[in-house]
Amino acid sequence: MTQPLLTIAIPTFNRGSHLELLLTTLTSELSGLHGQIEIIISDNASSDQTQEVCNNFSMKIPSALVIRNAINIGAENNFFECFTRARGRYFWLIGDDDLPKFGTIQRIINLLFIERPDLIYIESEWVQKIPTADQGHPIDKLHAIQISANDLAIKINVWLTFISATIINRDLYLEKNSLLDAKRYHGTNLIQLGWVLEILKNGNKFLYIENKCITATAENSGGYEIVRTFCINFPKIINEIFSENNNLARKIIRRCLISHTPEIIWQFRFGNNSRFEAEKPLALLLKALRIYPEYWLILAPIAHFPRILSRLFLQISYIINRLINWNYFLK
Repeated sequence: MTQPLLTIAIPTFNRGSHLELLLTTLTSELSGLHGQIEIIISDNASSDQTQEVCNNFSMKIPSALVIRNAINIGAENNFFECFTRARGRYFWLIGDDDLPKFGTIQRIINLLFIERPDLIYIESEWVQKIPTADQGHPIDKLHAIQISANDLAIKINVWLTFISATIINRDLYLEKNSLLDAKRYHGTNLIQLGWVLEILKNGNKFLYIENKCITATAENSGGYEIVRTFCINFPKIINEIFSENNNLARKIIRRCLISHTPEIIWQFRFGNNSRFEAEKPLALLLKALRIYPEYWLILAPIAHFPRILSRLFLQISYIINRLINWNYFLK
């Protein structure tokens, strides 16, 4: 059996209406690409209309592999199930509530065939709700730039955790790692970094797509501890993966501490978000991040000062982040 160039894998759970939009788009996008793309859907024992949606898709795309787990095995295990079952040279894990814009997949296939990169990162457009599969003007041309691993890691930092934005050379991963190695970060809510960061560390060619080719649903994740995941686990994983390049690890983490962590801590303290209610991570933040100047200059004030002063330091973090982005742009 000929190996597909790309596996698109969709882990899903109780989001039948979102999934239906995604599969409707894929049905249209796959025209003329059969044999080059493998589709995997892994249903985590959904209790809504997901099974019916998958069955309807299978009738249109019989080559699709539809997996239905007998019980809910958890999101991370479902991600790993997709990675294990994939056959494509390249692997693209897409969230069931995200949507590639029309024209994106054909152009991704062309890019993979011509450029043979080891990793692609794709920019996204974030919306509160994707109302329809019609997303306006299609993607006519990809604005892809080759970028070094260091520059990509610093520029993207924590967004490397966003599954729908990253395509990796799975064959390259398996040249140096076993499938079991892909599960090394199980329990962190960031299992995907086990393969994404390994490729970033060991690959040679990286592409950054400037087009916002993915319509992504904002604030639609749940069921895990946000502060622990992104403020504790993410820095720990970065330090481990890049243990031989401490300078890069430190740059990635410090960039994250300015661009992403302040908002998380603010929402933890003052937002009306039920996902944060069960977490009591401020002592953990001190233990994990106290070696970084950004913790004392920005994060500790946000974490401990009264609301008005906390907001002031949050605004300072926004200003610093914009200055960093502008400086990167000027380069």
